[in-house]
Amino acid sequence: MGYLTVGGVPEPFNLPLDLVNEKNYLRNGGIDKVLWRKVLEGTAALIEGLHDGSFHVVTALTECAVAAALKDSSLQIVGSYVDSSLNWAVITSAQQEKFHNITDLGSSPVRVGISRYGSGSHLMPLIMAKQESWRNLPEFVVCNNFAGLRQAVLSGTADFSMWEWFMTKPYVEEGLLKFIGNVPTPWPSVCFLTKKNVINNFKGELFSALCSIRETACEFRGNVSNVNTEQFATSVDKIVSQFSFKPQDAKSWLESVRFSRDGLVSVSTVQTIAQALCEAGIVDRRIPDPSYVVYPTFLSSFDRHV
Repeated sequence: MGYLTVGGVPEPFNLPLDLVNEKNYLRNGGIDKVLWRKVLEGTAALIEGLHDGSFHVVTALTECAVAAALKDSSLQIVGSYVDSSLNWAVITSAQQEKFHNITDLGSSPVRVGISRYGSGSHLMPLIMAKQESWRNLPEFVVCNNFAGLRQAVLSGTADFSMWEWFMTKPYVEEGLLKFIGNVPTPWPSVCFLTKKNVINNFKGELFSALCSIRETACEFRGNVSNVNTEQFATSVDKIVSQFSFKPQDAKSWLESVRFSRDGLVSVSTVQTIAQALCEAGIVDRRIPDPSYVVYPTFLSSFDRHV
């Protein structure tokens, strides 16, 4: 196994997937190179890539990974990647006047733009609708990717959509979209997901490479207690250049993110997500044992605060 192919969306938290090859962290681990293949369509498309052999492992939204592993016993989470929460922005067209907040969305039947069924943009509106006690579940409009979601909202094909706050912010500032609320996940946001046959065949190489990625990510973030470092400034510059963030937004994003150092996923996190998915009607059963979803090496009995 000379290289590890990792699927991931083109967002700032995945930048370490490129940077890991510039370090010496991979040496002696059985992996010579990490290949980051960018997927615009979200977590559902990433999971499809696991099944068709495009990727060895993917960086997936944790709620999507838990749902996928509950539905498909061939999949398993192999550690946390981003321990901080994901702040989901609820967005509409800047021109519409009917919806001013999340409560307004729940007062009548609405259409939500999603990338694909099974992606975070699909799961989170269902979780939000349950949390807000909406009378009607939203109708889904499949839009393939973030650009498609924006177009659906602007054209009126969808009434609203949900995407990560900082990735959405430039379009709000441009006057195209409107923020009407946000829904931070009450659990760590991103994990590594793979197929069990990859674990069975390449466990040592896989776990070593994931450790190297986490180490690179923590270095990319820099010292949590001191953001006034050269490393932090360099990382801000990379985010600005690759994602067209304003420098202050890149700095704010980097200050807010916490990468996992040990990859551990708490039992309570898995149980909380599974319960939310079950209550939202996304899965029809709770977890018989958390190790069904998360490889036991990465399970912890201690809670992780997001």
